[in-house]
Amino acid sequence: MNSSGISRVARYVPIPAERVSRSVGGEWWWWPCPTCRWPMRVRSETVECGYSHHQARFRLDQTADRRRGEPGLVKMSTARLRVPEGRPAEGAQCLELAVWRFVTVPGIPELNLERRLSLIDGTTTQMWPDKDRVDLLIRSRSGQQWEVDVKDHSDPMTVILDGPSAKHIVVPGYRRNQIRTLERALPDKRIWTIDGFVRDVRCRALDGAS
Repeated sequence: MNSSGISRVARYVPIPAERVSRSVGGEWWWWPCPTCRWPMRVRSETVECGYSHHQARFRLDQTADRRRGEPGLVKMSTARLRVPEGRPAEGAQCLELAVWRFVTVPGIPELNLERRLSLIDGTTTQMWPDKDRVDLLIRSRSGQQWEVDVKDHSDPMTVILDGPSAKHIVVPGYRRNQIRTLERALPDKRIWTIDGFVRDVRCRALDGAS
Protein backbone atom coordinates (compact mmCIF):
# COMPACT_ATOMS: atom_id res chain seq x y z
CA MET A 1 0.00 0.00 0.00
CA ASN A 2 1.37 3.43 -0.93
CA SER A 3 1.23 6.67 1.05
CA SER A 4 -2.19 7.56 -0.36
CA GLY A 5 -3.70 4.38 1.05
CA ILE A 6 -4.23 2.75 -2.34
CA SER A 7 -3.15 -0.89 -2.62
CA ARG A 8 -0.59 -1.62 -5.31
CA VAL A 9 -1.76 -4.05 -7.98
CA ALA A 10 1.64 -4.48 -9.64
CA ARG A 11 5.29 -3.83 -8.92
CA TYR A 12 8.30 -2.67 -10.86
CA VAL A 13 11.04 -5.20 -11.53
CA PRO A 14 14.45 -5.00 -13.24
CA ILE A 15 14.41 -5.55 -16.99
CA PRO A 16 14.31 -9.38 -17.29
CA ALA A 17 17.51 -11.11 -18.35
CA GLU A 18 15.94 -12.45 -21.56
CA ARG A 19 15.20 -8.86 -22.64
CA VAL A 20 18.71 -7.39 -22.46
CA SER A 21 21.83 -7.77 -24.57
CA ARG A 22 25.48 -7.09 -23.81
CA SER A 23 27.46 -4.87 -26.15
CA VAL A 24 31.06 -5.48 -27.17
CA GLY A 25 31.97 -2.81 -24.63
CA GLY A 26 30.43 -4.84 -21.82
CA GLU A 27 27.33 -2.70 -21.15
CA TRP A 28 23.82 -4.13 -21.07
CA TRP A 29 21.03 -2.67 -23.24
CA TRP A 30 17.32 -3.12 -23.87
CA TRP A 31 14.96 -1.96 -26.64
CA PRO A 32 11.29 -0.89 -26.40
CA CYS A 33 8.81 -2.32 -28.90
CA PRO A 34 7.84 0.51 -31.29
CA THR A 35 4.17 -0.38 -30.80
CA CYS A 36 3.71 -1.12 -27.09
CA ARG A 37 7.01 0.32 -25.71
CA TRP A 38 7.63 -2.85 -23.65
CA PRO A 39 11.16 -4.33 -23.45
CA MET A 40 11.56 -6.67 -26.40
CA ARG A 41 12.83 -10.22 -26.04
CA VAL A 42 16.40 -10.99 -27.12
CA ARG A 43 17.17 -14.39 -28.64
CA SER A 44 20.71 -14.82 -29.90
CA GLU A 45 20.96 -12.10 -32.57
CA THR A 46 17.20 -11.41 -32.80
CA VAL A 47 15.24 -8.78 -30.90
CA GLU A 48 11.44 -9.00 -31.10
CA CYS A 49 8.26 -8.09 -29.26
CA GLY A 50 6.74 -11.01 -27.37
CA TYR A 51 3.38 -10.18 -28.97
CA SER A 52 3.82 -11.34 -32.56
CA HIS A 53 0.98 -9.18 -33.94
CA HIS A 54 3.04 -6.06 -33.24
CA GLN A 55 5.38 -7.32 -36.02
CA ALA A 56 8.40 -5.85 -34.26
CA ARG A 57 11.33 -8.04 -35.26
CA PHE A 58 14.92 -6.85 -35.54
CA ARG A 59 18.45 -8.21 -35.95
CA LEU A 60 21.24 -7.13 -33.62
CA ASP A 61 24.17 -5.40 -35.28
CA GLN A 62 27.14 -5.22 -32.93
CA THR A 63 29.23 -3.45 -35.58
CA ALA A 64 26.93 -0.46 -35.87
CA ASP A 65 28.62 2.87 -35.20
CA ARG A 66 26.53 4.14 -32.29
CA ARG A 67 27.51 7.22 -30.33
CA ARG A 68 26.65 5.64 -26.98
CA GLY A 69 28.11 2.23 -27.73
CA GLU A 70 24.88 0.19 -27.85
CA PRO A 71 24.37 -2.41 -30.59
CA GLY A 72 22.29 -1.25 -33.52
CA LEU A 73 19.10 -2.89 -34.78
CA VAL A 74 18.20 -3.81 -38.34
CA LYS A 75 14.49 -4.21 -39.10
CA MET A 76 13.52 -7.69 -40.28
CA SER A 77 9.74 -7.29 -40.67
CA THR A 78 7.85 -5.49 -43.44
CA ALA A 79 5.76 -3.49 -40.94
CA ARG A 80 6.07 0.29 -41.03
CA LEU A 81 7.80 0.66 -37.69
CA ARG A 82 10.58 2.93 -36.54
CA VAL A 83 13.81 1.27 -35.40
CA PRO A 84 14.12 1.93 -31.64
CA GLU A 85 17.31 3.08 -29.98
CA GLY A 86 18.84 1.02 -27.22
CA ARG A 87 18.44 2.08 -23.61
CA PRO A 88 20.86 1.29 -20.77
CA ALA A 89 19.65 -1.66 -18.70
CA GLU A 90 21.53 -0.70 -15.55
CA GLY A 91 18.99 0.58 -13.06
CA ALA A 92 16.11 0.31 -15.54
CA GLN A 93 12.82 -1.23 -14.43
CA CYS A 94 9.50 -2.20 -15.95
CA LEU A 95 6.16 -3.29 -14.59
CA GLU A 96 5.59 -7.00 -14.20
CA LEU A 97 4.99 -8.99 -17.39
CA ALA A 98 1.31 -9.61 -16.54
CA VAL A 99 0.63 -5.86 -16.77
CA TRP A 100 2.03 -5.81 -20.30
CA ARG A 101 0.06 -8.87 -21.43
CA PHE A 102 -3.30 -8.13 -19.84
CA VAL A 103 -3.38 -4.31 -19.72
CA THR A 104 -0.93 -2.82 -22.22
CA VAL A 105 -1.48 -5.22 -25.13
CA PRO A 106 -5.32 -5.05 -25.09
CA GLY A 107 -5.14 -1.27 -24.79
CA ILE A 108 -3.10 -0.80 -27.99
CA PRO A 109 -6.00 -1.36 -30.46
CA GLU A 110 -8.31 0.75 -28.28
CA LEU A 111 -5.91 3.69 -28.44
CA ASN A 112 -5.30 3.11 -32.15
CA LEU A 113 -9.03 3.24 -32.85
CA GLU A 114 -9.52 6.36 -30.72
CA ARG A 115 -6.64 8.12 -32.48
CA ARG A 116 -8.05 7.37 -35.93
CA LEU A 117 -11.59 8.38 -35.01
CA SER A 118 -10.37 11.66 -33.51
CA LEU A 119 -9.10 12.62 -36.99
CA ILE A 120 -12.61 12.45 -38.47
CA ASP A 121 -14.05 15.93 -38.74
CA GLY A 122 -17.37 16.41 -36.99
CA THR A 123 -16.98 13.65 -34.42
CA THR A 124 -16.00 13.51 -30.76
CA THR A 125 -14.68 10.40 -29.03
CA GLN A 126 -14.78 9.54 -25.33
CA MET A 127 -12.81 6.62 -23.97
CA TRP A 128 -14.13 4.35 -21.20
CA PRO A 129 -17.29 6.35 -20.42
CA ASP A 130 -19.49 5.59 -17.40
CA LYS A 131 -16.68 3.86 -15.52
CA ASP A 132 -15.65 1.70 -18.50
CA ARG A 133 -19.16 0.51 -19.36
CA VAL A 134 -17.93 0.44 -22.97
CA ASP A 135 -14.52 1.17 -24.46
CA LEU A 136 -15.47 4.14 -26.65
CA LEU A 137 -18.41 6.44 -27.18
CA ILE A 138 -18.41 8.30 -30.51
CA ARG A 139 -20.78 11.15 -31.36
CA SER A 140 -21.20 13.11 -34.57
CA ARG A 141 -22.44 16.66 -35.01
CA SER A 142 -25.53 15.29 -36.75
CA GLY A 143 -26.53 13.41 -33.59
CA GLN A 144 -25.37 9.91 -34.51
CA GLN A 145 -23.84 7.85 -31.72
CA TRP A 146 -21.80 4.66 -31.58
CA GLU A 147 -20.91 2.63 -28.49
CA VAL A 148 -17.93 0.38 -29.07
CA ASP A 149 -16.09 -2.46 -27.37
CA VAL A 150 -12.66 -3.36 -28.79
CA LYS A 151 -11.74 -7.04 -28.47
CA ASP A 152 -8.31 -8.54 -29.11
CA HIS A 153 -8.66 -12.18 -28.04
CA SER A 154 -7.02 -15.22 -29.59
CA ASP A 155 -10.18 -17.26 -28.89
CA PRO A 156 -13.48 -15.66 -30.03
CA MET A 157 -15.34 -17.71 -27.43
CA THR A 158 -13.89 -15.49 -24.69
CA VAL A 159 -15.54 -12.51 -26.41
CA ILE A 160 -18.84 -14.36 -26.76
CA LEU A 161 -18.94 -15.56 -23.15
CA ASP A 162 -17.96 -12.13 -21.84
CA GLY A 163 -21.25 -10.71 -23.12
CA PRO A 164 -20.02 -7.29 -24.40
CA SER A 165 -22.54 -4.51 -23.79
CA ALA A 166 -21.72 -2.24 -26.73
CA LYS A 167 -23.67 -2.46 -29.96
CA HIS A 168 -20.49 -2.38 -32.05
CA ILE A 169 -17.70 -4.93 -31.51
CA VAL A 170 -14.41 -4.02 -33.17
CA VAL A 171 -11.45 -6.37 -33.62
CA PRO A 172 -7.95 -5.65 -34.96
CA GLY A 173 -7.35 -6.54 -38.59
CA TYR A 174 -5.31 -9.59 -37.62
CA ARG A 175 -8.46 -11.03 -35.97
CA ARG A 176 -10.68 -10.61 -39.05
CA ASN A 177 -11.10 -14.38 -39.33
CA GLN A 178 -13.19 -14.21 -36.12
CA ILE A 179 -15.86 -11.94 -37.61
CA ARG A 180 -18.14 -14.64 -38.99
CA THR A 181 -18.02 -16.63 -35.74
CA LEU A 182 -18.84 -13.53 -33.71
CA GLU A 183 -21.67 -12.53 -36.04
CA ARG A 184 -23.32 -15.93 -35.70
CA ALA A 185 -22.99 -16.00 -31.91
CA LEU A 186 -23.88 -12.33 -31.34
CA PRO A 187 -26.62 -11.56 -33.88
CA ASP A 188 -27.68 -8.38 -32.04
CA LYS A 189 -24.19 -6.85 -32.46
CA ARG A 190 -22.36 -5.28 -35.39
CA ILE A 191 -18.90 -6.80 -35.83
CA TRP A 192 -16.13 -4.84 -37.53
CA THR A 193 -12.42 -4.65 -38.09
CA ILE A 194 -10.83 -1.38 -37.01
CA ASP A 195 -10.39 -0.31 -40.66
CA GLY A 196 -14.00 -1.15 -41.53
CA PHE A 197 -15.46 0.66 -38.55
CA VAL A 198 -13.39 3.81 -39.16
CA ARG A 199 -14.52 3.87 -42.80
CA ASP A 200 -18.18 3.53 -41.79
CA VAL A 201 -18.02 6.29 -39.18
CA ARG A 202 -16.24 8.58 -41.63
CA CYS A 203 -18.87 8.00 -44.33
CA ARG A 204 -21.77 8.53 -41.93
CA ALA A 205 -20.20 11.63 -40.43
CA LEU A 206 -19.76 13.09 -43.92
CA ASP A 207 -23.33 12.23 -44.89
CA GLY A 208 -24.63 13.89 -41.72
CA ALA A 209 -22.61 17.02 -42.41
CA SER A 210 -23.95 17.43 -45.95
